[in-house]
Amino acid sequence: MTKNRSRAPWLYMLVATMAVLLLGGCAAKAPTLKPGHTPTPGKGIVLGSVMRLGYAADAWVYIQRKGQTDGFRLVALGMFKQDTPIGQYDGNKGSLFTLELEPGEYEITNWALYYFIPGYNYFYYVVPESPEPIPFTVEADRISYIGSFEIGDHRDTPSGHIVNAAKRDLPLFHDKYRDLSELPIQHVVPDDAAWRGIPTKQI
Repeated sequence: MTKNRSRAPWLYMLVATMAVLLLGGCAAKAPTLKPGHTPTPGKGIVLGSVMRLGYAADAWVYIQRKGQTDGFRLVALGMFKQDTPIGQYDGNKGSLFTLELEPGEYEITNWALYYFIPGYNYFYYVVPESPEPIPFTVEADRISYIGSFEIGDHRDTPSGHIVNAAKRDLPLFHDKYRDLSELPIQHVVPDDAAWRGIPTKQI
């Protein structure tokens, strides 16, 4: 646990955030589509959600195109307004994400739990020690549902899982993105076996 007694806790939030961003290379927050977006011919839509379990301040997931070093950071809660919040659901809170990407091979490269305790001015984060990239494919002119990333400290054991939560996520998607509802949807929830049981570290 990293502790600081500064009177400016926002500074340490910024430092912690920047440090965790390094885990995903040059990862910027994923540009979730706005309602009313018209699909770009030849590109694909990636749909899913990030859910935070337990007591962390936030949960993040990193994705990037295979063979590249930059990518996107998917956020469960965020420091400000959520894009499409998912309220308390089986003990989880998080957000829907809807991205428009070039077709091709992509990878889910990492996840992180971020903890910040304002009253004591300290922060820390938990990440997997050596996560294996989890591949998925984006196809042109269709929606690829890649599942719900459940990241948390359930039963005091930090872990990351990918589950099929289409029954919850798809109605939220159709309600917000009615202009995209005509595109075909394929369920390509990847196998999260590479994340199961791997040790984590606190930094």
